[in-house]
Amino acid sequence: MTRRPLTVSSIDRLLACSPADATATLAPPPIAALERATQTSLLRFHLQHSRQEQESYLEAVETARVHTAMEAKAEGRREAKKAKLGDGAEAGAAAEAAKPGKKARERTYRQREVVDAGKRKGIDGGKALEGVLSSLF
Repeated sequence: MTRRPLTVSSIDRLLACSPADATATLAPPPIAALERATQTSLLRFHLQHSRQEQESYLEAVETARVHTAMEAKAEGRREAKKAKLGDGAEAGAAAEAAKPGKKARERTYRQREVVDAGKRKGIDGGKALEGVLSSLF
């Protein structure tokens, strides 16, 4: 006699039917009610855990598929941009600029002159500042 695999519904059927029906359908060994409930709970736990693992695996596969599609689209954009620029020096410059860690353009700035507090407009050699400080302290 071959045994069918146990599922949650078959365990519930076993618990709901009489002992004679239970031995006829799956033929489980006679065990106490507490042990049977423990086995049922453990089986439900394993089935739920298996379902969660399967769902997380499918989610990871979907995420990888989306990521791969995004990378392919970005690669297509890079190729189109490279083809649009054409061959020659412009394409070489664009390829160098597209590399990570390279800056596309160097920015320049002009350093301002350092202004001494005494040379600012309205202050006579810092005497006004000293006057304010002496009145505070």
